Amino acid sequence: MNDQSIEARVLAAISGMLQIPLADVKPESEIAALGGGDSLTRVEVCMAIEDEFGIDVSDADAEPITTVQGWIDYVRKLPEVAA
Repeated sequence: MNDQSIEARVLAAISGMLQIPLADVKPESEIAALGGGDSLTRVEVCMAIEDEFGIDVSDADAEPITTVQGWIDYVRKLPEVAA
């Protein structure tokens, strides 16, 4: 899967989960800001990424990811997705 496809799917997954326009989801966006500061936003976004890519993300891996770009970078590094 190419990098642009991964980015597009991450953006769409986050947009859909948070029910916000795709145009409002940018790589530099902070996850908490997109979700209105709700403490569950990061968990919901992680679940959306897991569902979109058919992966399991450990709490230890998910905790430091605070931006959309962080999720894009994380997914790009996964061998099962990059293949």
